Amino acid sequence: MTLAEAAASADSTDSIRAALREATSKNADFAWLLDRFEQFWKESEEIIPRASDALVRNDLECFGQLVNESQVAAESLLRNQVPETTWLAKEASSLGAYAASAFGAGFGGSVWALVSTAEAAQFARRWHRAYERSSFDAAAQSEFFVTDAGPALIRW
Repeated sequence: MTLAEAAASADSTDSIRAALREATSKNADFAWLLDRFEQFWKESEEIIPRASDALVRNDLECFGQLVNESQVAAESLLRNQVPETTWLAKEASSLGAYAASAFGAGFGGSVWALVSTAEAAQFARRWHRAYERSSFDAAAQSEFFVTDAGPALIRW
């Protein structure tokens, strides 16, 4: 059984939370488990469905807000972001990206930003220059590139 299957009903979700709280009350080292569950639940049951709906409606402002919510959850609940990925996502937003977020396994990796095709090349140059001017050592080895979105979801 997957965690999604186990948490499929409100009663199950509440039971999982209660069990995690009890485990945490007995051993504070387990607090991260409750945070991971909350991030999993928020991401899979709230953010992704709403973000999908926003894209269907072409509501990029709403999509960006939801992507930001996901990024903040990765930072605060998973605690798997490094200062560089957090900074890059925030900087992309401040430079005008509709949405930006880190991706990968965490503790490093990559950051994507969503901008219009017409602005993409100039945006990538500005974002890269901003990172080069930052205090991060990794900026010297960074690569920025533009790519089109992939195809829509395909069901086999």
